[in-house]
Amino acid sequence: VQEVKPAGDVQVVFPDNTYAVVSRRCLRVVPEPGGSWSVASTKRTQPQGGPPPKMKKGARALTDRSMRLQWFPNQCMAPCPYDMSRSITRAAPLRRRAYKILPGFFSDSEVQEVKALVRLNSVEEILDRSDSLQYNHKAFRIERELGTFALPLYEKCLTAMKAADLELWGDRLAKVEKVYPEVEFLRYDLKGNVVEKGAKHAIEPHVDNHAVVTFVCLLSRRSDDFDGGINFFGGKDRATTRAQAREEALGFGDCVLFRGEKLLHWVTPVTRGCREVLQIELSRI
Repeated sequence: VQEVKPAGDVQVVFPDNTYAVVSRRCLRVVPEPGGSWSVASTKRTQPQGGPPPKMKKGARALTDRSMRLQWFPNQCMAPCPYDMSRSITRAAPLRRRAYKILPGFFSDSEVQEVKALVRLNSVEEILDRSDSLQYNHKAFRIERELGTFALPLYEKCLTAMKAADLELWGDRLAKVEKVYPEVEFLRYDLKGNVVEKGAKHAIEPHVDNHAVVTFVCLLSRRSDDFDGGINFFGGKDRATTRAQAREEALGFGDCVLFRGEKLLHWVTPVTRGCREVLQIELSRI
């Protein structure tokens, strides 16, 4: 839907009966395939069947593939709108340990557009992390909202991931027919979380299971909004100690692209304020 009718707010109903209401002042509303849209008289309209059940800890979010967004990288011919010549490559002897930094990938207005999505009433916190993983953040899944209400940003992120894969990792995405983009808004909020004394990580060293490529973009301003929260990546060889690992203090709007399922990575604790990031994993399953 390219225009919003003036009669009222637009309600987008997704296939799993969750929904989002968007102000009629929005310029563009694009429902995902299989969804529908209607003019809602109130922002409190309930979907048929009632609200969806909350995600339980340990459960994988959106496990029903019919409910998940799919992306076919081999059919994507669109160039990335970001100038990839500005990117910075962190090389390594093994390609899977290399990664790429994209300075200023998101503008201030694009960051605000992403943050606005989290306020939609279709978005809820998810608790799908493994019980064995130590982490200190809140996660909100927003791939449907990003692909619906911010389609140019969604495509910008995916095409950047494909471009980095082609350059650094030998076009791994070409070897899979389709991937499932898993988009999360992560909030590391010192006020909203209890940080154990002496904690070494906001999220401990881990890999992203089945993620061919992972994208992380910082949506907060270092020093102004928060302190701490440094990204670390495993060493160029097998080293994983802090002394041998590679440190990246991303700036506002900067993003990092890496082989999520292959490269060990972690984040140091936020010591002041609130750190927010957009994370995308292109999952093979």
